[in-house]
Amino acid sequence: ANFRAAAVIATATCFFSTLFLAFDFFVEEPYFRTLEIEVGPYSTITGVVGVLLSFRTSQAYSRFWSGAHAVCEVTGGIYMASSNLAAFVHYGSASVEEIDRFKRTVVQLMSLLSAMMLSDLEGTDCDVRTNFELLDSHAFHGTDLMNLAMETHKTEV
Repeated sequence: ANFRAAAVIATATCFFSTLFLAFDFFVEEPYFRTLEIEVGPYSTITGVVGVLLSFRTSQAYSRFWSGAHAVCEVTGGIYMASSNLAAFVHYGSASVEEIDRFKRTVVQLMSLLSAMMLSDLEGTDCDVRTNFELLDSHAFHGTDLMNLAMETHKTEV
């Protein structure tokens, strides 16, 4: 929203500046070209603004990639935790059906956790529906998902 407003203002300013300069070239007695304004302060301000903008852009770019790297680390950690749980469950004394049910439940819960975490980072409230794909979302009870949707800190529950 802020970018669009700034783009509209910059476009309007550019349009009117071009219009004034074109008008100044077509009249017999120029007005804007004969103002005799010093160029030094404007070139200094332009240089300072250019350095400031490049610094802020560099900082924003660095923060974006730091955040993207952190998200990849967290999702990789979730994947690693679920794969370790699925691998280590075979060393127990449970039956094959219980092992399969446990692995399915772990993968479903990790999928739900990942979707809730990413939708929270996206800034949207996931409620029951989310833009991220859930693995076997029908396995969860509707009341459990509704209770989870009403929580304020969903990923901490």
